[in-house]
Amino acid sequence: MQLKNFVFYFILGGSIVSAVTFMGSQGKGLLAAFVATFPTMTVLTFALIHSKAGQAATVDWCVNVHDPRRCC
Repeated sequence: MQLKNFVFYFILGGSIVSAVTFMGSQGKGLLAAFVATFPTMTVLTFALIHSKAGQAATVDWCVNVHDPRRCC
């Protein structure tokens, strides 16, 4: 994968974290909590994996990330 893709993903993920932090610091705690607890990063990860590798890779990632035998 190209370096520009990794830079894009880094900026996108950092933007989400920064937006939540900014909303919280502006007194919009309820909105910040909603955005933070909504599975934003998971949905974004699904979309990016699917766009680059297709459905099979997305399903494989989902199964492996939620497999309790692979935890810790």
